[in-house]
Amino acid sequence: MDNFEEDPAADFLAREQDDLAELGEDFGGGGAETNGLDGFGDSGLDTLDNEPVVNGFAEESSHQPVAQLQRESEPESVRKWREEKAALLSKMDSEEKEQIEEWREKAKKELHDWYERRDEQLGKTQTSNRADEEAFVSDRDDTSSTGHDWERVCRNCDFNPKGTKNTKDVSRMRSIFLQLKQTPLAKD
Repeated sequence: MDNFEEDPAADFLAREQDDLAELGEDFGGGGAETNGLDGFGDSGLDTLDNEPVVNGFAEESSHQPVAQLQRESEPESVRKWREEKAALLSKMDSEEKEQIEEWREKAKKELHDWYERRDEQLGKTQTSNRADEEAFVSDRDDTSSTGHDWERVCRNCDFNPKGTKNTKDVSRMRSIFLQLKQTPLAKD
């Protein structure tokens, strides 16, 4: 029954600590530093900036692996690679921000140009419509022109059958207007 009193987990941890101590010497460390059987100190927790680390991860606020904390003991080539990668990523981020800013400036300029063209076109259309309206009102109210009422009505009608976009057949109305223009009704 002595076998049941031995703790198999404690035996496993002791073997792993010995193996880690040998690896620590390969990476320039003086061996694995242990504060207890599990390597995490008395409480079973490690801390990162006063935040408890459980099972290799900090509490839910930061989620950084403990392996990142031990970069001081990593090989020189890995450290250089991390620095180069960080520099490359920061360069790519800055280029991306510059490109986004260029796109924003270009979009603002294009939008400004579009509004200017639109305002110019609206101004031209308004001027043209006002001139057409003034001509129409002066022509409509002009009683000094020769001819009778049907001639003035016919001036406002489009008698070109190809130019009309109506889907209805208005040829009969057109013919009545032309007939009334040529032979007006007698006034009472």
